[in-house]
Amino acid sequence: MLTHAVESRELNSSGHGEMVARYSEIIARALGSTPEDIGDLAYSARVHDVGKVFVPERTLNKSGSLTEDEFYLLKMHSHVGAEILATVPDSEKLQAAIEHHHESFDGAGYPSGLTGEQIPLWSRIISIADAYVNMTTERSFAPAKTTEEALAELEKLSGTRYDGMLVRILIRQLKPDRTPSPLGS
Repeated sequence: MLTHAVESRELNSSGHGEMVARYSEIIARALGSTPEDIGDLAYSARVHDVGKVFVPERTLNKSGSLTEDEFYLLKMHSHVGAEILATVPDSEKLQAAIEHHHESFDGAGYPSGLTGEQIPLWSRIISIADAYVNMTTERSFAPAKTTEEALAELEKLSGTRYDGMLVRILIRQLKPDRTPSPLGS
């Protein structure tokens, strides 16, 4: 319910959590994750932006650049989201996934400046799925990209912003095999 409340406050974000969960599941299945882990990851992905409930709507929907203060408030959503999830028993892994979904593979992200595999796997997966959904959705500050454009952007940022192995997995899962199959197979 909180996720729907958050999404209703931000333009063009209806269903965002569900889409991030869908692409997170695609990556997790390709990694051979257990059904329980896939379910927990999908839940984390669905609620990854729940902390935005405390970000003012004018900041969420601003079409221009954010001020330092506005960006600070926006950056707090991942930590606040993890704190909200702390009310769920045995949710430590989910909390970590949400808190660190804006870390960058090269350490330039937030809130902790983690690098590489210091970033929890679920956070790295949600980060890529979130970016893909954001890129392919019409936003107040940017037009939607095609699937090909979004995947090319993820690939370009592979190894710096995003975990390159996970980006390649998503690309492999989303790009149809362009090689024609032999007749009769």
